[in-house]
Amino acid sequence: MSDAPLPLPPEPLPTAESEMVAHHTGDDAARVRAGAWWSRWYLLPFFRRIAVEGHAVEALRELAHNGTLVYLSTELGTIECQYFSSLFHNERLPQPQWINELAPLNPRWSERLPPLPAPWRRRLANLPKWPHRASADDPAQAIRSGHVQSLLRAGHSALFRIRTTALYDDLLWDDPQEDPLIPLVAAQQETTTPFWLVPLHFQWDRRPERSAPNLVDLLLGEGHRPGTLRQLYTIATQWWRRPVALLGTPINVQTFLDSRVGASAPAVARDLRAHLLDLMRGERKGLTGPPLKPRRWMCDQALQSEEVQRTLYPLAAERGTFVEDLQLLAKRYAREISADVNYTVVEIMRRLIRWVLSHMYDSIDFSPEDLASVRKALEAGPVILAPNHRSHIDYLLLSTLLYENNIALPYGAGGINLAFWPFGWIARRCGAFFLRRTFEGNPLYRAVFAAYLRLLVREGHCVEFFIEGGRSRTGKSLPARMGILSMLVDTMREQVVPELRFIPISITYDQVIEQRAYLTELHGTPKRKEKGWDLLRLGKYLRRRYGRIYLKFGEPVSFWETVGTPITDGVTKRAATQQLAITLMRAIHRGLVVTPAALTATALLLHPGRAVAETEVLDTSARLLDYLRWRETPTSELLAHDPERACRGALDRFTDGHLIQRHAAFPPTCYAVESGKRLELDYSKNTSLHAFVSIACLAVILRAAFARGETHPTIERIAADFSQCQQLFRYEFTFATRLPLREHLARNVAYLQERGILADCPHDETVQVTLHTHHQLRLFALLLRNYFEAYKTALLTCHQIPSEGIEERSLTKLMLNYGRHLLLLGSIRCPEAITHSNFSNAIRTLADYGILQPVEPAPNRRGKWWRFQADLEAVHTLQRTLEEWC
Repeated sequence: MSDAPLPLPPEPLPTAESEMVAHHTGDDAARVRAGAWWSRWYLLPFFRRIAVEGHAVEALRELAHNGTLVYLSTELGTIECQYFSSLFHNERLPQPQWINELAPLNPRWSERLPPLPAPWRRRLANLPKWPHRASADDPAQAIRSGHVQSLLRAGHSALFRIRTTALYDDLLWDDPQEDPLIPLVAAQQETTTPFWLVPLHFQWDRRPERSAPNLVDLLLGEGHRPGTLRQLYTIATQWWRRPVALLGTPINVQTFLDSRVGASAPAVARDLRAHLLDLMRGERKGLTGPPLKPRRWMCDQALQSEEVQRTLYPLAAERGTFVEDLQLLAKRYAREISADVNYTVVEIMRRLIRWVLSHMYDSIDFSPEDLASVRKALEAGPVILAPNHRSHIDYLLLSTLLYENNIALPYGAGGINLAFWPFGWIARRCGAFFLRRTFEGNPLYRAVFAAYLRLLVREGHCVEFFIEGGRSRTGKSLPARMGILSMLVDTMREQVVPELRFIPISITYDQVIEQRAYLTELHGTPKRKEKGWDLLRLGKYLRRRYGRIYLKFGEPVSFWETVGTPITDGVTKRAATQQLAITLMRAIHRGLVVTPAALTATALLLHPGRAVAETEVLDTSARLLDYLRWRETPTSELLAHDPERACRGALDRFTDGHLIQRHAAFPPTCYAVESGKRLELDYSKNTSLHAFVSIACLAVILRAAFARGETHPTIERIAADFSQCQQLFRYEFTFATRLPLREHLARNVAYLQERGILADCPHDETVQVTLHTHHQLRLFALLLRNYFEAYKTALLTCHQIPSEGIEERSLTKLMLNYGRHLLLLGSIRCPEAITHSNFSNAIRTLADYGILQPVEPAPNRRGKWWRFQADLEAVHTLQRTLEEWC
C-alpha cells in the first residue's frame, strides 16, 4: 500500500470548456482541489494519514489510457471530494470535469452578506460551502441540455454522486431527469471508447455499523453517513484512527450494454444503478464487515437456537436435573466462548502488534493482490479463513495484516488455554472466541459452540480457525482437525447461508519464537500452561531478529463446488468434511514457502558424518532446489534469484546461533553438526518436507527393490508399496491426491529419468534400477530416514509392554528411552527420530494395524491404555518392511 503523503495540489490553470461546464464543473473542481483557507492547516495532516492500495491505482492508470474514467460515490461531501481530487492529482489520474450535487458557493448566502471589502466577502461566502450539499447550478439542467453527455463523449472524466436510501428501491423518491447515469449510457451508445465506472469509498470510521446508536450518534449523526459536524468531530477527536479510502472494482459500461441489447437508455441506467449499488454495498461490507451486534445479543441468539434447545431437554432427563440449571450452564458456556469486539482496543492493539512485529521480524512478505481477492470474497458472502498454525504470532499477524489492509476484522477461534487474564480480555475485544480442546462427553458445550459458530456465519462475519488445531511442534503440517469443519458442514446442510467460501492461508517463518520450547516438548517434557506472568517475559523476544514471515493467500474454495453433492446423511457429511479438509490442506501445502534456512538445514542433515564440506552442502541444496523448481514449489525471493548467497547466509545464521560449528582453518571449509542440535535443524527441515514426501517415498521403494535383487520393479508393485507408505505415514503427512496414484508416480519417475538418475526403460510398466540409480537415489531416500527409524523403534518397543497393558503417556516415555538405547547401540542413526511427536503418531498407526489394542478402562486406571497384540506374523512383516526402508 502506498503510504506517501497526499499534499493538496495548487490550483490548476483554467481549461477551455463550454460556458456551463467551465462555470459549474471545471471551476468547481478547481475550487474543491484548492480547498478553503482552513483546509491548509486542518485537513492536510488528516489527508496524509489516508492510504490507498497501490495496485488499484496502477490498474486505473492502465484503464485511463484506453478509456474514460467515471467516478461514482453514494456518500461524497466536500471534504471527501477534496481528498479524492488531491489523490487524483498526486497519482496522475484523470481529474473529474463535472461534479453533481456539490457546490462551492451558496448564492443565496452571498446575496445576504453585508457590504464588505471583496476579500472579506469571499471568505464569508466560502464559510457555508462545506455544509451545503445543494448545487449552485442546476445539475438537472446540465443533464437535460446535453452538456454532460457531450462532456463524456469528448473523453472527459466526471464524478457522479448517486443518491441512495435505506429503502429497497433507491429510485422511489428520485427524479429520473436528474439521473447522471442516463447521459452516461447514451454517450456510451454513441462512442466506441469504453467508459469505466470506478466506485469511490471514503470510510471515516473502520468500525461496522452499530445495531443501536450511542450518544455521539444521536447528537452528531451516524458515523457511516456523517454530516459535516460529525466529520469535523472525527478529525478533531479521533485523529489517531486511520480513515480509509478505497477504489472499487471498475465496471465496463460497454460490456454492461452488450448484455442488454435493445433496452432503452433509462432502462439500462436503472439496471446499471441497481448493479452499482449492490456492488458498492458489498465492497463496503468487505471493508467493515456486517453490523456489529452486542455480545449479550449474540449469546442470547445462540442459546435460543434450535440445536441448543434440542440438547437441553434430553440431557436434563438423562442427568435427572432441572432444565433451568442446564440453561444457566449453557449461558456460562456462551460467555466463555463468545467474543466482545471493541474497536478502540483493536486500534490500540494494532499499533502495539505492528511495533512488536517490526522489532522481531525483518519483513512480512505477502501479495496485495491476494488480499484484494480476500476482500472480494467477503463482498460476496461469509468467508472462512483456514491458515496453518506454527506460532502464537499467527493470529496476531493475520488480524493485524487484514485490518491494516482494509479488510473486515475476522473472528478468530483460539484455544481456551489462551483465555487467561489479561490476554483473554484483550483477545476477546479483538475478535477472538475460545473453544475447549475436546468436546467429548459434553454435548451441551458442543451445541452452544456450534450455535455460536453458525450465528457468526449467518450474520456474514469473516471467521478464522486453524485447520490443524494446535501449533505444529515439529515444523511440518499436522493432519486437519475435523471438529469445526464438521460444524460448518452442518451449517451448509441446514442452508443457513447459500454459499460459504474458504480461503487457505499458508504461513511460513524463517524461525518461530517458540522453537526452543517446542524442542523440550519433543523430548517428552509436558507442555507448560500459559499464565498471565508470561506476558512480562515477552521482552526477551524483542532482543533478537527472527528473519522473515511469508504469507500466501490461496484462491477461495467454494463449499458446494468442493463437496459437489447434497449432504443427506452422516455418510455424505463425513465424506464432505474429509474432502473439504483434503482440498484445504493441499492448497495450504501449495502456498508454503521454502526458505533458505529450510533448504540448508535439509542439506546438512542428509550427510551422516560428523562434518560436511561447504561445497557438498551447496551442491546438495542445488539438487534439492532443482526438484522444487520442477514441481513449482514457491521459494523465497533470495533463494529463487541467488540460491548460493541464500544458503551461505543461512549457514552463517546457523553458525551464529551455535547450531553448527564452522571449521575453516584448513581447506575445505566444513561444518560440524552436534548431535544435540540436530533436532533444531530438523524443525527447519520439516517446514519444507511436504514438498519431498512423494519423491522420498519413491526413492526408498526403488532402493529397497534393488536390495532385494529386483532390477526392473513393476509400476504395480511400486504403487502397492507407495500405498503402504501412505498408510504408514497417514498421521505424519498429507499426501497429494490431485492425480491418480499411477499417474502421480509416473510424473516423479519422469523427473528422475530427465535428470539421469533413472535410465529410460523401454517397457512402460517397469522401472529400471541399477547400482548407479541406487547411489543417486540415496539423497532423496535419506529425507525420511528419521521417520522410518522412529516407527521401527516404536514397533520394537511393543515387545517391552507388560501383559496387563500400559498407559499411553507411559508408553511414549518407554519409546523415548528405548530409542535412546537403540541410538547408543547404532541400530538407529538419527537422533531426531526420537521425539514425542513421532511416537504419538506411531502409536496411532500401530493401533490401525492391529498391533496395539486398547484396554478396557478400569476404575483405578486413568488415561488411555494399550496392550500388545501378539500377532507375530503381522509384527514380523511390518518389521521386515521397516528394516528394508530404513
